[in-house]
Amino acid sequence: PRCSPRFGTLTRVTRLHNLRKASSQIVRREREVLSFVAIRVVIGWVLGLAGQHIFYIFERSWTIANRNPFTEWDAVHYLRIAYSGYDVHLTPFFPLYPLLVRFVHFGSLGLLGYEAAGIALGIVTLSGAAVVMRRFLSELLDEDSARFGVLLLLWSPASVFLLSNYNLSLLVLLLSLCSLALLRGNFMWSSVAASLAAVAHPLGLGGVVAVGVALIVNRRWKEFLPCICVSLSGLVAYCFYLTLKFSSPLV
Repeated sequence: PRCSPRFGTLTRVTRLHNLRKASSQIVRREREVLSFVAIRVVIGWVLGLAGQHIFYIFERSWTIANRNPFTEWDAVHYLRIAYSGYDVHLTPFFPLYPLLVRFVHFGSLGLLGYEAAGIALGIVTLSGAAVVMRRFLSELLDEDSARFGVLLLLWSPASVFLLSNYNLSLLVLLLSLCSLALLRGNFMWSSVAASLAAVAHPLGLGGVVAVGVALIVNRRWKEFLPCICVSLSGLVAYCFYLTLKFSSPLV
């Protein structure tokens, strides 16, 4: 009987030691992932700025050379929405990313312009997406597969758009959060992530579908209707806004 308290103390100390050891391993792995992101961002910016000068050398056009290589194509429309709001021609571009760009701009008290705010937001969301994706793949598969998946995300040919004023890094982050929550059985949190993804990009509706399929497969009938309503709430809110502003949700 006298050794029981001591045994309990040793057990608690052992558990605390194991918890600290596991936490240090997680921190080390996330630092590795963030180092991958930092290297990708630096190399991407170096290549982008070098591309400006290459255009100038061959085209002799300062119009091309002075353009920001990370603020092209659809990025122009997202920044325009962040700056001045929607008009009837910009409704296909979903609102979450421009709202966050505007929030970062005003949150920095105007120190970050809209382009800089968008790029800063992209780097933060890309870092978060890489960390969450590593956790998801490590729990689903193993650490080597998780590392390979993160490297594939960062170095795929389309990864240039993850460094630009685009909403794709935000979309990857939200869908990764949705997938991780589904893997852990947290259906309501996965519905929240799917709801945000659905107003970040049209492909975010895939998260809503994934939530519905997971609920059916796991036979969570009592949670089906609340989770589906939550996952569709963001899209419904956007359609309601379009109806108020343009008199149609499908404008």
